[in-house]
Amino acid sequence: MKKPDQTHQRHSWDAGRWRIDRHLRSWLLEAVRWMIGPWRRVEDDADRAAGSRPLNILVFQYDAALGSVIAATPILESLRTAQPGSTIVVASSGIAYEVVKYNPFADRVINTPNPYSAFMSTAWWILRSLRLAQKWDCVITDIGNAKTRLAVLGAITGAHRRIGFTAAPSLYHIPLHRDPQMSVMRDNLRLPAALGLRSEAAEPRVFFSQYEALAAETLLSQHGLTDAAGLTVFFTQTSGGQPSRWYDERFAIVADHLATRHDSAIIFGGTRGERDAIERIRSLMTRASINIAGDTKTVSVLAALLCRADMAVSLDTGPMHLARAAGLPTVVIAPAWQPAYEWLPLGFDDCTIVRRNEIPCAGCRKFVCETRECMDEITTEEVISATEALWLRYPPSPLRRQERTARSLAARREMTNAKG
Repeated sequence: MKKPDQTHQRHSWDAGRWRIDRHLRSWLLEAVRWMIGPWRRVEDDADRAAGSRPLNILVFQYDAALGSVIAATPILESLRTAQPGSTIVVASSGIAYEVVKYNPFADRVINTPNPYSAFMSTAWWILRSLRLAQKWDCVITDIGNAKTRLAVLGAITGAHRRIGFTAAPSLYHIPLHRDPQMSVMRDNLRLPAALGLRSEAAEPRVFFSQYEALAAETLLSQHGLTDAAGLTVFFTQTSGGQPSRWYDERFAIVADHLATRHDSAIIFGGTRGERDAIERIRSLMTRASINIAGDTKTVSVLAALLCRADMAVSLDTGPMHLARAAGLPTVVIAPAWQPAYEWLPLGFDDCTIVRRNEIPCAGCRKFVCETRECMDEITTEEVISATEALWLRYPPSPLRRQERTARSLAARREMTNAKG
């Protein structure tokens, strides 16, 4: 008897399961639409004038991209400025929770189950702990949270209005769509306006507690950097793909220049998985440097450490946005594969963007590039010149370090953990 082809059977089973999952998701979506249909309505202009009374606002923040989460933090400040008396609650998990957990513009930040890995647990928790505990005037999702499952969770909350960017507009009272002519940050600030509130421009902010500030100080002390005359942090790795990378030997030249010319201590930051790549850069240097990739443990500790630095040299990556939120002077080595206004901090005196805007292939949006022209043509001389200009405008200053730390130090408050 011929032995069954187990590989074929497995593929057939996987294909069948995928079809079942697809139909189940479609059925669930239709069921939710049917359940909320009688209550779904678009408010008239008078009802949408939300400034007339305090609101109970629920914000979903489950984005896994550090830069995207940081780019959404101005929403909270804008909502608080427009509605000082409203209650703002953020439901979050993972790295997003680490970014927003100390944000003073939210009344409460809840660490919930992750809807992407435990959707049913999250749905049950929302039904039990959010819908039954409080009546919500609105639930909000930003660009990084425009997912169908979050739209379903928004419906489960029973919120009077569901507003924001979404892949399931039929479940929203006011669905928004990404405007490609605006920066992601500015586009997100359309959310307060959709609520009928005055939208104020705001910069990204990341806060930390006294505990994280002490952890950052301890880490610097372990490397003898507490009283460093100057401190430059390098972020040389990126998850943005091969076209976003620069060259190891060029990073080494820039780092050696800062160490030699300004006697600056050189620190390389990143994740634990980036340590080996950073070591390759350090091996090309002639001056001493320190690799703390993975040692900061949390986003909050890294934010506290950046407040104690004097300059950052970074690729267009998540920690670059964290440096911006900390108010740290930064030189950004950026690719040209997407429009500069989408993510880069343009027009700021304390941030210099080194980027090739004039090359013919600018805006190609390629994740794989054979020539890498836009990064290849950025020279060490250009980057060094940018660091020199920033160093002249913002020389190392203990007072500036203290001011940055004080600005981002959050008041102690109770955190809510909904897991378990």
